[in-house]
Amino acid sequence: MGDNLYERISRWRSKSGYRGINLEGALRTVNVIVTAIMYLVYILLLLELFKKKRWGDLVLLIGATGSGFVLVTVLRRLIAAPRPFEVYRFTPMLGRHRPSLSFPSRHLYSAAVITAASVWVFGWQTVYFNGLITLLLAAVRVIGGVHFIRDVVAGAAIGALFGGIGFWLIPWLCQ
Repeated sequence: MGDNLYERISRWRSKSGYRGINLEGALRTVNVIVTAIMYLVYILLLLELFKKKRWGDLVLLIGATGSGFVLVTVLRRLIAAPRPFEVYRFTPMLGRHRPSLSFPSRHLYSAAVITAASVWVFGWQTVYFNGLITLLLAAVRVIGGVHFIRDVVAGAAIGALFGGIGFWLIPWLCQ
Protein backbone atom coordinates (compact mmCIF):
# COMPACT_ATOMS: atom_id res chain seq x y z
CA MET A 1 0.00 0.00 0.00
CA GLY A 2 2.78 2.45 0.93
CA ASP A 3 4.35 3.05 -2.47
CA ASN A 4 1.01 3.45 -4.22
CA LEU A 5 -0.36 5.76 -1.53
CA TYR A 6 2.63 8.10 -1.60
CA GLU A 7 2.84 7.99 -5.40
CA ARG A 8 -0.79 9.18 -5.46
CA ILE A 9 -0.01 11.85 -2.88
CA SER A 10 2.93 13.05 -4.99
CA ARG A 11 0.72 13.27 -8.10
CA TRP A 12 -1.93 15.13 -6.08
CA ARG A 13 0.71 17.49 -4.75
CA SER A 14 2.20 18.20 -8.16
CA LYS A 15 -1.11 19.55 -9.42
CA SER A 16 -1.35 23.32 -9.29
CA GLY A 17 -4.44 23.15 -7.12
CA TYR A 18 -8.08 22.25 -7.10
CA ARG A 19 -10.38 25.07 -8.17
CA GLY A 20 -7.75 27.62 -7.29
CA ILE A 21 -6.89 26.14 -3.89
CA ASN A 22 -3.26 25.46 -3.04
CA LEU A 23 -3.66 21.94 -1.69
CA GLU A 24 -0.27 21.81 0.02
CA GLY A 25 -0.85 25.17 1.71
CA ALA A 26 -4.33 24.10 2.79
CA LEU A 27 -2.94 20.90 4.31
CA ARG A 28 -0.31 22.85 6.27
CA THR A 29 -2.93 25.31 7.49
CA VAL A 30 -5.25 22.52 8.64
CA ASN A 31 -2.33 20.86 10.47
CA VAL A 32 -1.49 24.07 12.35
CA ILE A 33 -5.12 24.86 13.20
CA VAL A 34 -6.01 21.34 14.35
CA THR A 35 -2.86 21.09 16.47
CA ALA A 36 -3.60 24.49 18.02
CA ILE A 37 -7.18 23.44 18.80
CA MET A 38 -5.96 20.39 20.71
CA TYR A 39 -3.50 22.50 22.72
CA LEU A 40 -6.30 24.97 23.45
CA VAL A 41 -8.56 22.15 24.65
CA TYR A 42 -5.76 20.99 26.98
CA ILE A 43 -5.38 24.51 28.40
CA LEU A 44 -9.16 24.70 28.90
CA LEU A 45 -9.03 21.40 30.80
CA LEU A 46 -6.29 22.72 33.07
CA LEU A 47 -8.17 25.96 33.67
CA GLU A 48 -11.44 24.14 34.41
CA LEU A 49 -9.82 21.92 37.04
CA PHE A 50 -7.94 24.89 38.50
CA LYS A 51 -11.12 27.01 38.63
CA LYS A 52 -13.02 24.27 40.44
CA LYS A 53 -10.05 23.64 42.77
CA ARG A 54 -9.90 19.99 41.80
CA TRP A 55 -6.23 19.76 42.74
CA GLY A 56 -6.02 15.96 42.74
CA ASP A 57 -7.65 15.80 39.32
CA LEU A 58 -5.30 18.51 38.05
CA VAL A 59 -2.31 16.43 39.16
CA LEU A 60 -3.89 13.34 37.59
CA LEU A 61 -4.44 15.17 34.29
CA ILE A 62 -0.86 16.41 34.11
CA GLY A 63 0.52 13.05 35.27
CA ALA A 64 -1.51 10.89 32.88
CA THR A 65 -0.90 13.05 29.83
CA GLY A 66 2.74 13.79 30.64
CA SER A 67 3.79 10.24 31.48
CA GLY A 68 2.34 8.94 28.23
CA PHE A 69 4.04 11.72 26.28
CA VAL A 70 7.38 10.74 27.81
CA LEU A 71 6.74 7.06 27.02
CA VAL A 72 5.89 7.82 23.38
CA THR A 73 8.99 10.01 23.07
CA VAL A 74 11.22 7.24 24.46
CA LEU A 75 9.57 4.62 22.23
CA ARG A 76 10.16 6.77 19.15
CA ARG A 77 13.85 7.05 19.94
CA LEU A 78 14.21 3.34 20.71
CA ILE A 79 12.31 2.17 17.62
CA ALA A 80 13.81 4.84 15.32
CA ALA A 81 11.33 4.05 12.54
CA PRO A 82 11.87 6.01 9.33
CA ARG A 83 9.22 8.45 8.18
CA PRO A 84 7.41 7.96 4.85
CA PHE A 85 9.43 10.71 3.16
CA GLU A 86 12.63 8.89 4.13
CA VAL A 87 11.43 5.54 2.80
CA TYR A 88 9.91 6.82 -0.44
CA ARG A 89 12.26 9.77 -1.04
CA PHE A 90 9.95 12.75 -1.35
CA THR A 91 9.62 16.12 0.37
CA PRO A 92 6.87 16.06 3.01
CA MET A 93 4.11 18.61 2.63
CA LEU A 94 4.13 19.51 6.31
CA GLY A 95 7.62 20.97 6.31
CA ARG A 96 10.75 19.77 8.01
CA HIS A 97 10.56 16.90 10.47
CA ARG A 98 13.28 15.04 12.29
CA PRO A 99 14.06 11.75 10.58
CA SER A 100 13.58 8.32 12.13
CA LEU A 101 10.99 9.43 14.69
CA SER A 102 7.86 8.23 12.95
CA PHE A 103 6.48 5.52 15.23
CA PRO A 104 4.31 6.19 17.21
CA SER A 105 2.90 9.62 16.43
CA ARG A 106 3.12 12.05 19.34
CA HIS A 107 0.55 14.33 17.72
CA LEU A 108 -1.99 11.51 17.70
CA TYR A 109 -1.06 10.36 21.19
CA SER A 110 -1.69 13.91 22.41
CA ALA A 111 -4.96 14.29 20.51
CA ALA A 112 -6.32 10.97 21.79
CA VAL A 113 -5.35 11.50 25.43
CA ILE A 114 -6.72 15.07 25.33
CA THR A 115 -9.95 13.69 23.87
CA ALA A 116 -10.16 11.20 26.75
CA ALA A 117 -9.41 13.97 29.25
CA SER A 118 -12.11 16.22 27.81
CA VAL A 119 -14.65 13.41 28.13
CA TRP A 120 -13.50 12.89 31.73
CA VAL A 121 -13.79 16.59 32.65
CA PHE A 122 -16.61 17.88 30.44
CA GLY A 123 -18.61 14.75 29.55
CA TRP A 124 -19.25 12.47 26.61
CA GLN A 125 -20.68 15.21 24.38
CA THR A 126 -17.11 16.46 23.79
CA VAL A 127 -16.05 13.19 22.16
CA TYR A 128 -17.74 14.16 18.88
CA PHE A 129 -15.80 17.38 18.39
CA ASN A 130 -12.49 16.10 19.73
CA GLY A 131 -12.85 12.78 17.95
CA LEU A 132 -13.42 14.54 14.65
CA ILE A 133 -10.40 16.77 15.25
CA THR A 134 -8.30 13.70 16.11
CA LEU A 135 -9.35 11.90 12.90
CA LEU A 136 -8.64 15.02 10.86
CA LEU A 137 -5.19 15.31 12.42
CA ALA A 138 -4.47 11.64 11.63
CA ALA A 139 -5.42 12.16 7.98
CA VAL A 140 -3.33 15.31 7.69
CA ARG A 141 -0.24 13.66 9.20
CA VAL A 142 -0.48 10.70 6.81
CA ILE A 143 -1.33 12.72 3.69
CA GLY A 144 1.38 15.23 4.63
CA GLY A 145 3.93 12.43 4.42
CA VAL A 146 5.30 12.58 7.96
CA HIS A 147 3.61 9.44 9.32
CA PHE A 148 2.46 6.06 8.12
CA ILE A 149 -1.05 4.92 9.02
CA ARG A 150 0.42 2.52 11.61
CA ASP A 151 2.13 5.49 13.33
CA VAL A 152 -1.05 7.47 13.83
CA VAL A 153 -3.06 4.40 14.86
CA ALA A 154 -0.42 3.42 17.43
CA GLY A 155 -0.19 6.97 18.78
CA ALA A 156 -3.97 7.24 19.13
CA ALA A 157 -4.18 3.80 20.76
CA ILE A 158 -1.53 4.69 23.34
CA GLY A 159 -3.34 7.98 24.01
CA ALA A 160 -6.65 6.16 24.50
CA LEU A 161 -4.94 3.62 26.77
CA PHE A 162 -3.32 6.28 28.95
CA GLY A 163 -6.60 8.19 29.02
CA GLY A 164 -8.53 5.12 30.13
CA ILE A 165 -6.00 4.20 32.79
CA GLY A 166 -5.42 7.74 34.00
CA PHE A 167 -8.95 9.09 34.02
CA TRP A 168 -11.07 6.04 34.83
CA LEU A 169 -9.04 3.10 36.15
CA ILE A 170 -6.85 4.98 38.64
CA PRO A 171 -9.74 7.02 40.12
CA TRP A 172 -11.83 3.83 40.36
CA LEU A 173 -9.01 1.97 42.13
CA CYS A 174 -8.48 4.89 44.53
CA GLN A 175 -12.11 4.99 45.72
